[in-house]
Amino acid sequence: MPFLVRGPELVGLFQKAQALIGTGKAAEAEGIMLEASKKFATRPAAWYLLGYSRHTQKKYDEAMVAYKKANKLAQGQAANTLYNMACIYAIRMDEDKAFASLDAAVKAGFANIASIHSDPELANLQGDKRLEKYKVKWLSDEELFVEPTRVIHNWSGESAGDQFGWIARRVGDIDKDGVTDFIATAPTHKSGSGKIYVYSSRTGNLLYSATGEPGFRLGNSACGLGDVTGDEIPDFIAGAPNANGTGAVIVYSGANAKIVHRINGSTQGGQFGY
Repeated sequence: MPFLVRGPELVGLFQKAQALIGTGKAAEAEGIMLEASKKFATRPAAWYLLGYSRHTQKKYDEAMVAYKKANKLAQGQAANTLYNMACIYAIRMDEDKAFASLDAAVKAGFANIASIHSDPELANLQGDKRLEKYKVKWLSDEELFVEPTRVIHNWSGESAGDQFGWIARRVGDIDKDGVTDFIATAPTHKSGSGKIYVYSSRTGNLLYSATGEPGFRLGNSACGLGDVTGDEIPDFIAGAPNANGTGAVIVYSGANAKIVHRINGSTQGGQFGY
């Protein structure tokens, strides 16, 4: 179960801390979330991000204190918190507690099973037979569909956790080859910066991409917009709900992915562009 971060003040602090962590400033993020955990002492999200800011600094004892508090407030349903606790137990070579936490995380809704086999923090668990319960079955192109299907193109994200394919929509014929092209997004790419990709539907080639700033979550929403620049090439728009704490929508030129317009939200924590 993911945490709901509600209230403009906590949302603003949460987003600021996330952006700091994404740019390697976890110590600053820890300071922000330490104050947040005092002010919002009953909110599991505040304790979770406090724990994560410590975790990234390898302050494992202090991180575990915050994680346990978050999980208690969430009544044992803090999936990501439980997963991170498993990582710390694995680093400490406490395999039994690591697997107990993994089991609890999956039961609570942790779905990124592939990361259990690839996360370097869980390296000490690799080879343990208890990992077999988390086997991932990779499907071939033919197995993705019930009916006989010919797959024309197939794309994969850049890294685990990017949420590549969150949005996939047609945007018009951008490369002027007579075939409608499309946009795909990965809103959690690169520590939540977010990234959008524009592909040629005829060739499958990437035409261009654009990456958001740290914590922006660019590509949480996206769609074609028609030709707004008057160059006879269709343009597109994408949302970045965490931009500057208020959110933003950004209009991109279909010709070169340069920003044409940017409209910022007016309310802190309003997630404009969601």
